[in-house]
Amino acid sequence: MESDGNARNRLAGATDAHGCDTNPWTECVNPTLLISYGDCYTKARIEVFPASCYYTALIPDTGASLQGSPRAAAWGFLLLGGQLANRVCFLVDGFNVYHSVVAAQAGRKGASMKWLDLRALCESYLSSIGGGATLQRVFYFSAYMDWIPDKAARHATYVAALRATGVEVQLHRFKEKEVWCKVCKKAYVHHEEKETDVAIAVKLLELCAVDACETIVIVTGDTDLAPAIRTAKVLWGSKQIWVLFPFARHNAELKLIAHGHLKMKARRYLSYQLPNPVKVSATDLIWKPTTW
Repeated sequence: MESDGNARNRLAGATDAHGCDTNPWTECVNPTLLISYGDCYTKARIEVFPASCYYTALIPDTGASLQGSPRAAAWGFLLLGGQLANRVCFLVDGFNVYHSVVAAQAGRKGASMKWLDLRALCESYLSSIGGGATLQRVFYFSAYMDWIPDKAARHATYVAALRATGVEVQLHRFKEKEVWCKVCKKAYVHHEEKETDVAIAVKLLELCAVDACETIVIVTGDTDLAPAIRTAKVLWGSKQIWVLFPFARHNAELKLIAHGHLKMKARRYLSYQLPNPVKVSATDLIWKPTTW
């Protein structure tokens, strides 16, 4: 068995000799996948190599990269219908979605939409993303409004329900800030959500860095995430960064810089509600807050 370095050098000089019929390792019982490209660097071919002969294939850029052409580990990819799987992670901006739901409810009297099944909702967009998209993980980012105990309690109930469905929750905080009103000439306390945008941005870069998926969909209409999207595109040209705009939260800048975008409609919220109660176990049930 030749070394990784020798295998790499031999294959690099044989762009027209990648057919499996000339591959000395095709009879190996422990195959893995290798991505190779033709002379024009436009069309990928899938080949079979043993895991013991690990090979890192050079994948051409889909955009400018500070590191040059990104390298992708060729083994470990899943094969679906003869194509590489498109693992998709969703990053949900909790309050952006919440305010969107409130706006959607206002337009449909008597509608109840806050008991939203985020995992099922995200999964419903996979066919629109295409490329053999499969749901990998869903992350939910938010913070409790602790200065309003009843709201915080309802939110905590919803978070517990999300966790029961497999959504990964990251909670952050609000910071008190004294604001001076020029009209009434008084100071009042304002609460600002802190860390959530940064947490989403960091998670985006983390998922790219550890090759956790091929596509990342950010569910938000917040322009503050634009720098993180640009950075991810520059550093990881092979990753697809999409934006899913909540109802009434469309953003022209994010649409422009993302690889793809989708827009929710209000009726989508109605179609994807959690069961009531959410069953955690035979004896552990999570009920929807009565005021929802």
